Formats: sequence, C-alpha cells, structure tokens
Amino acid sequence: MDLLDASSRTFTCPACWSEFDAGDVYSVARHESLRGDPILGEDAHLRFLPVRFDDLSHAIDPMGLPTSEMACPQCRRTLPPSFLQVRHHILSLVGAPSSGKSYYLSILIKKLGDALSRYFELSLSDADPTGNVLLNQMKNRLFSAESPLDAVLAKTALEGSMYERFPRNGKWVSLPRPFVYRVGQKDKPQDSQALVFYDNAGEHFEPGIDTDDSPGAMHVANSSALFFLFDPTANTHFRHRLSQSDDPQITQKARLDQQDSILAEMELRVKKILGIPIVDKIKKPLFFIVGKADVLKPLLPFESFEAPYANGKLDATAIRSNSEKMREFLLSIDPALVRQVEQFADEVYYFPVSAFGHAPVRLMAAGRGEMLAPDPKRLDPWMVEIPALWFLQRVLPDAIKTE
Repeated sequence: MDLLDASSRTFTCPACWSEFDAGDVYSVARHESLRGDPILGEDAHLRFLPVRFDDLSHAIDPMGLPTSEMACPQCRRTLPPSFLQVRHHILSLVGAPSSGKSYYLSILIKKLGDALSRYFELSLSDADPTGNVLLNQMKNRLFSAESPLDAVLAKTALEGSMYERFPRNGKWVSLPRPFVYRVGQKDKPQDSQALVFYDNAGEHFEPGIDTDDSPGAMHVANSSALFFLFDPTANTHFRHRLSQSDDPQITQKARLDQQDSILAEMELRVKKILGIPIVDKIKKPLFFIVGKADVLKPLLPFESFEAPYANGKLDATAIRSNSEKMREFLLSIDPALVRQVEQFADEVYYFPVSAFGHAPVRLMAAGRGEMLAPDPKRLDPWMVEIPALWFLQRVLPDAIKTE
C-alpha cells in the first residue's frame, strides 16, 4: 500500500484509538533546539504539522532537519514506522487477573513467528522496536530462562510499566502500550499487515473500573477480533471436576472467579461504544481461548484434538472440529458460560491452548511470597498461535492457505 492509497484512508491511533486522516499526522522534530512540546512538556521533541518535505518525502522540521518520525495528532504519541503504509489490525486480548495474559502474549509472539516462517513462508517482524521493547524482553526472558525463578513474569498492574500517560480528549490518561508486529511476504511487501496487541491489566475490565481518567479497555471497540482468555483453574465448575488433580493451579487456594462479570462488562462496553443494542450481537469475531489447557488432560487429553496444520496449510476443517469439540466440552461443564459467550458475537470460535504445555512449578521467593512459574526445561507451548493464525487467514488468504 503506498502513500497515495493512504491519503484516502482513515487511520486509528494504536495508543489512544482516535481516528484521523493522513494529512493530519504530526511529525516529530529532530533538532535538539526543538525539544519542548507545548502539551507533552519540555523533555519531548516538538510535534508539528509539516509543510515542507525533502526529496525522500521526509518532513522538514522548523530548524531544517528532515524527520521520518510521526505522531498521533490527538495523544501525540509516536506512531510505528511505516504506519501509513501498512494496514493495522487490533487484536484485543481480554481476561481476568491472573489468567495468564502476559505469559500467553509473550509466548504467542515467539510461536506465531515460528509458524508463519515454517508453514507459510511469511515473517513476523518487529514493527516498532522502541514501543515493543517490554514485550520482547518478556519473551526473551521466558525463552532464555535457565530456572523457573528466571522465567517469572511480573503481574501487569493498572498503572505499571505496560501503561503510558498521554493526553486524550483534553486530559491526561493512562493507556496500555500497543505492541505492533508486521506480517510480511518476501515477494509481496505491499501486502504486509500489522497486528496490534496489548497486555492489559485484568482489572481494567472489572465493573466500575472503566473511567474517563483510565480508558484503557476502549481498544476492544476498535478491534478487528476479540480474544477472551478463559482460565479454567479459576472456574468453580472446572475446579470441582478436577478436585483430584495434584496440579498446583488446582491445589492452590481458589481465586475469586469473576470471568463471567468481566465478559459481561466487556460486552456492555463494546456494544455501548459501537452503538449496538444490548440484545444484538456484534459482527466482530470472538475467539474464546481456553488457556492452561494442560490442566484439563484428565478430562480432555490433547490427543483428542486434530492437528491444525496439513500439507503446509492451515487445516480449516481441523480448527472448526476442535472448536466444536471444545464447545461441547464447555457445555458439559458450564453451559451458562457458553450461552453467555454466544449472545455476545455472531461468530464464535473456541480454542484450547496451553502456553506452558506442562503444570507450572510452585516457588517461594523472598518478599514475593508463593508464585507459579513454568519450568523452562519443559516449556512446550501447545496451539498458542492458532487463534492469531485463524484471524490472519482472513486478511492474508493468498498467503495463509487452508486445507
């Protein structure tokens, strides 16, 4: 996609979700004397609407230096490189606190890149190295760890490092950092697509948390697909069925199961923002991901699911079969959950995944209490990348072919 095409499109900022035209995009000054933005403060370089350009179409800042760095005209956060040339898709990952979102997302980036390269001759590249540094650090920490303690990831906090403060609609608010990765073909770079992920604190989706001062959950309404990460180890019905398990995810003290409330709150917010009556279903696909599936092996072994790849293609029949098998299994244990999910969206798929592929290890660390962590020597993720591939098949059907 070239700049001529971009000039006729409306874009969505991956940080504050404001919409704007290509001509409204700010440039970021390079000259050191232009440090100091009237809204972002004295430490930030000036944001300005460019009027002069060099032969490479780079904006010229007020001191005469060319700059290729762009910024959102609303929140003024820098935009990913090539933002105007690549179509971006927000994939919203929602789940309750402690459902494993940080682990899932960190492992997803690794496994998705591996699968795209191995099966489809596609690449998953870092579209925003500066913006993605925290997620890349988590991924590298997990896959280079030598002990379970090395592999522990910190819980995502409401105002932690995964959030940034930027101006939005006239006030400073806390927004989740967008992590942007580009999926590209060697021979067709013009067909590249970008995926935008967030590692939200689960508390953002609790009733009453979505305030004007912290609108972090609003990306769900701007998403191309919704990913809900369900934690069976927190669900009372599943815990009852697995009461004989020695898995530490089951034997540890039960957490308050608020997943139905979070799902209901997410549905309410999305439909409210999109102006959809609560009795109607949204048109975005909802991928219901049953995480920590390794704990379910006594009830539903991994072998009962079909392999999602066949002959270098994505096996659509297997994915649909696995979805239906997972749905029937959920119906047998918690039918109200399935009914709630299916009143939300027109199109729902169910995915069993295991980020670790094994039961985690219980640790005790000074000052941090009891923790669960993967054993890096046994780390064997299972089907983690399939939901994202199933989405990508929609936007890159010529590259991700189905059997």
